[in-house]
Amino acid sequence: LIIAFAALSLALCAFADDHDHDHDHDHDDLVDCECKVNIDCDNTQAMTAAVTTLTSACSSSCESDACKTAFYIVQGHHDYCLEELPEAVEEALHDFEDSCDGCHIAKKFNPDWPACPDYTCSSATEADAALEALVDNNCNTSCASDTCRDNYRIIRAAHDTCEHDDVSEEVEEGVHDYEEICEDQECNVGEEKREDPECGSAQGVMSSLAVFVAAAIVAAAL
Repeated sequence: LIIAFAALSLALCAFADDHDHDHDHDHDDLVDCECKVNIDCDNTQAMTAAVTTLTSACSSSCESDACKTAFYIVQGHHDYCLEELPEAVEEALHDFEDSCDGCHIAKKFNPDWPACPDYTCSSATEADAALEALVDNNCNTSCASDTCRDNYRIIRAAHDTCEHDDVSEEVEEGVHDYEEICEDQECNVGEEKREDPECGSAQGVMSSLAVFVAAAIVAAAL
């Protein structure tokens, strides 16, 4: 009971209905992540609780509200935050992205970064070729060259602009393989100021509580 109460208290603090940063609508057929959960890049406890829910209760099915919300938390923070997140968040994203409903949010805007190049999502071969160039030019050891910079920005643009199904798994993983070595070559997708999403209800804020209830139950059982 103590664990459950603590988890619920954390949920209420972490997912109060407070939208204090910008949004993006490049993926019109996906719900905006912040229509379902609030994003707080410093709240690693919320992310860890979501990962616990996914790994303990959602391996066979991601149809429950708790599982869906847990994945929204994982994907929303993974795709938006510039801060370093727990490694388990990235692992959970790739473990569950094929079985759970996704959401969309563009990476946080950094005014110190240039704009990413325009990318046509129907042309997946461009990102594949860019990844191949990164490999061929040993950009995993240094990303300082113009070739490494330009090709990294192509796969970043593809990753942040396109649906997951429009980008090869190799490119999806390649972004994360190269994002640390190429951290000085990052770029922004979209504009600094974006319109708020039209969510229609507070469903996501309330269903976030289910994630923490599930995580608390699992923790209590250990």
